[in-house]
Amino acid sequence: MSMDSSSGPEYTPFGKAGTYLWGNMPASDILNVPKNEGDDIKSRDLNLCFAASGDLRSVIKTLNALPLDYSGQCTMVINDFHPQVAIRNVVLLCMLLDPSGPSAELTAEAVLHTIYSSSLTSAQSVFVALWMNRVSRFIQGDPVLFHGKMDFDSSTKVEWWFPRNVAELLRNLQAASLSKSACEIDRLRNMKSPQRIDYRDRYCSTLRPRHRVGYSRWLDTGVLLPLGQPVDAFDKPNKLLYSEDGEWLLMDSASPVQAWNPLEVENTRKKKGLPDEDYFGNLFFHVKQQLVDFIARARRFKLSVLLFSVDLNILPELLDLAMEGKRKLMFDRVETSNVMDTTGPSSIISNWGPRLNRENPHAVLLMYSMNFAVKVKGGAAESQPQDKVTKMVMEATSYLGFKRGMKPPPMALILMNMAAFFDTRRPFAEYLRQQGVAEACKKTKIRQRKVPRVLPAYCSRECQVTHWKLHKRTCSSPYASNEWVPAYEKEGRTPAFQTTGSGTAPLFTSFGKAGNYLWGNMSASDILNLPMNESDKFNNQDIALCFAASGDLRSVIKTLNGLPRDYSGRCTLVINDFHPQVAIRNVVLLCMLLDPSGPSAELTAEAVLHALYSASMTSGQSKLVSEWMNRISQYIQGASPLFRGEINLDPGTKVEWWYPQDVADLLREIKNASFTKATGEMDRRMNMVAPQRIDYRERYCIGLRPRHRVGYFHFLDTGVLLPLGQPVDFFDKPNKLLYSEDAEWLLMDSASPVQAWDPLEVEDTRRKMGLPDEDYFGNLFFYVKQQLVDFITRARQFKLSVLLFSVDLNTLPELLDLAMEGKQKLMFDRVETSNVMDTTGPASIISAWGPRLNRKNPHSALLMYSMNFSGKVRDGRAEKQPQDKMGKMMMQLTSYLGFQRGMNPPPIQLIIKHIAAFFDTRRPFEEYLRQEGVPEACRKAKVRQRKVPRVLPAVSKRAYSNRDTIQITYILYAHFRGSEYA
Repeated sequence: MSMDSSSGPEYTPFGKAGTYLWGNMPASDILNVPKNEGDDIKSRDLNLCFAASGDLRSVIKTLNALPLDYSGQCTMVINDFHPQVAIRNVVLLCMLLDPSGPSAELTAEAVLHTIYSSSLTSAQSVFVALWMNRVSRFIQGDPVLFHGKMDFDSSTKVEWWFPRNVAELLRNLQAASLSKSACEIDRLRNMKSPQRIDYRDRYCSTLRPRHRVGYSRWLDTGVLLPLGQPVDAFDKPNKLLYSEDGEWLLMDSASPVQAWNPLEVENTRKKKGLPDEDYFGNLFFHVKQQLVDFIARARRFKLSVLLFSVDLNILPELLDLAMEGKRKLMFDRVETSNVMDTTGPSSIISNWGPRLNRENPHAVLLMYSMNFAVKVKGGAAESQPQDKVTKMVMEATSYLGFKRGMKPPPMALILMNMAAFFDTRRPFAEYLRQQGVAEACKKTKIRQRKVPRVLPAYCSRECQVTHWKLHKRTCSSPYASNEWVPAYEKEGRTPAFQTTGSGTAPLFTSFGKAGNYLWGNMSASDILNLPMNESDKFNNQDIALCFAASGDLRSVIKTLNGLPRDYSGRCTLVINDFHPQVAIRNVVLLCMLLDPSGPSAELTAEAVLHALYSASMTSGQSKLVSEWMNRISQYIQGASPLFRGEINLDPGTKVEWWYPQDVADLLREIKNASFTKATGEMDRRMNMVAPQRIDYRERYCIGLRPRHRVGYFHFLDTGVLLPLGQPVDFFDKPNKLLYSEDAEWLLMDSASPVQAWDPLEVEDTRRKMGLPDEDYFGNLFFYVKQQLVDFITRARQFKLSVLLFSVDLNTLPELLDLAMEGKQKLMFDRVETSNVMDTTGPASIISAWGPRLNRKNPHSALLMYSMNFSGKVRDGRAEKQPQDKMGKMMMQLTSYLGFQRGMNPPPIQLIIKHIAAFFDTRRPFEEYLRQEGVPEACRKAKVRQRKVPRVLPAVSKRAYSNRDTIQITYILYAHFRGSEYA
């Protein structure tokens, strides 16, 4: 194993985060023959696995390191979880390996531009399209597995096993009709965003003058060419760098410069006698030469290439299935990129250690880490004692050529390079120890090399310093420390949540504007859950869904996203919430989401996301919200007791609302309110970061990872839901939908958007996008944005009728009948009532809504939750159980939290907070329903309670293999139970 002593990217993400199509580390030769096999390799058969390949740069560099007279059989396994990367890899490999294609020079240029240029020449575009078509011919119907095989000659074969989503994306990319001009608008919006000029200028401050020109020209044109070469012929969009909707797929910090060793680029420059003032031009010639060399070798060697697109740790199992009946593949090298930063090194060792070729003493498993420094004490340069920091600054300034009497280098340049002079060997060794690497090695019978022979820590100080600027992590919050403890514990005082001036305080107390649940306090639900109910039979059926106490739109969004993309029936949504502010938010945001004439899906999704969860918005987002508030308020008629409106957004989509006068009055007041962000922020901060509530906030942080604590406090501080490090300067307008007309912040300090979405799904999105697991709020941003983009895509192609109300849940059926007078009475396939049963009792809801279920659909259901039932029946709470049961639950919880003999026990607050998750609440819940007269209400309404729920989770707790306590915090609803009536 080897390491990269840098700690993280210098540039905060902007654009399509999580799509690393160009990689963020230089290409590696994973053989490094001179330090390993030497001349013995010439006739040796080789098996090489690029288990998290990213693009093909390391594949290319490794094959180019083999001697020209290599005569063995080389088998390469290339895997990447990202579907777009998988498609690029198979298409580009086939272009490179096809001996019947254009010349090596032309092929190399076509592949180079397909990798790094946003547009292609007509001939290059035709070449790429030809191979996309040839690869897609292997798609059979709607395959679970997309398998194909190409034999280029008797010695070269390419075979792939891809999941269904890769086949779907390939089809979509093929069918996409993209224009260069439309695509360029989206690329420039991301790569040259005006609000990111400071980031680009900061980067330029480290470059030579002419290198700055080359960088700026590359951003302008999007084409990797030497300065002065015309780009007019590049008139076709490069589909392999855009989505099927023409969205640019990379962040603005992405650059091909990161993908290749600058010392090797410089070496190519000298050999070819190129000018040293044009770095992007020199990079063009270096990459082209690498590709020409690869073509020459690959078409001469005996080569088998197997491509996959799965999670790295399940690849060994899929490999065995793919090779069934053949000899098991054992590898001379397994390269896993920096996946250890997300999965941990031990799981990789456990899965891949046994796959090393024991007959080759040079066989090795390779791993990198970019983020280890923040996970161990003293791991980051900036956390060192002052004398060490001073020494590093002096070394950096000296390296940068500063001498007495000269103007000192820019401070940004010094800070950017300082950590390149910090020896990270000890922190890295400590990180590996903490991660259990020694034990994992012992179990798999491999050892860690003390001196790397494949991946140098850095080949030179110059290379280390050059690379450092790409991978610096700057955050040094005290909450990021593993040794952090709450202030009340450090100061040895009684925390505020245990005692107050009047005596003992309750365990959980509210602070702020109580009663306003604008973000909800339960995860979004798909109230259809088609796989467990109607299944595929629903594709063309009309459906009617009622969210009778909707809160915000999260469950509406998740439910519609659960419908198949080809759904062709009419979907009627009834959305009701008694709270006027919620009613206004719902109609405004729904119109924004459903309007096909509005901004792009991406821009609309971000505007709605911030309108939902951020205290402030950009000017453009605020303007979009205001425009819709104005359009909706035009339907207010004097002092009419009913505020009714109707908007036809396209022939298939209609939004209608029937609101009482108080909603109209509030909409007028909010629309006309004139207050600044500063005024709103003052009240928000008085509630969300009140000094007297610090003990409550820090108690909440006990169960979080260090970097999750940083994200939590960053969100509280800025009030804006964004990934860590993204600038909030342009969020300069208050979000009127989260304030009263008098600039009062409307939420309690316990409110958090984290509670509104299932953390397992957020984690799934994080893995798919390749996002860092240390930034939960950032991952939540991308998850919610993706949910909104999916909703927009579906909703704008479905036939949709939306009816909105703002009345008491049990009077809604009567108002519905008045609103639908003269039309067919609405009967529902689902009625979702949130946890209103806690205030009205379940029997009244069953009486009002049981008769409104669609009897023609055997899967129709009335859904109810309860959060408070346990306090209404004897022995309903975990803490009321006998001592033996309490002991058993405590043991289960401490085991779940990873506690073992000899370790410090989990904090008692964490145990108290979560112990009820291990209490089976089924009997108390059934007793509660009996006491509330549910059996009688069911009999009268002619419905029955389902014994096994088919929509709501059957149990309230969930298990997590990684024991991540942030997930425990947000999902173990021990006192939540749901019931269904059909």
